[in-house]
Amino acid sequence: MQALRVDKSRRRPPHVDSAHAADRAVLFNLVCPVGTIVRYFPIWGQWDKSQTCTVSRRAYLSASKEPVVFLDDVSGCVSVWNCEPVTIQPAGQAEESRGAA
Repeated sequence: MQALRVDKSRRRPPHVDSAHAADRAVLFNLVCPVGTIVRYFPIWGQWDKSQTCTVSRRAYLSASKEPVVFLDDVSGCVSVWNCEPVTIQPAGQAEESRGAA
């Protein structure tokens, strides 16, 4: 039996202090401002089950010191660790990559 591997970049740190969590919220706000389309994974580790949402409010630290964000069509706040920005190629690059294929 083979265990599923989790990419190291997708793992949460074992213990996140509040300073690191605050930095993570600031970074998320820089990378994903309000209106950004993100891929939200409702269940940590199930990378094949996701939904596309829009960031509706800036990320901040919750009372439990977890960096969280609000998304459209999702009730309550969610951890920024469960979100990743959806990257879309600019129109010029998309046409060039199609022409090369």
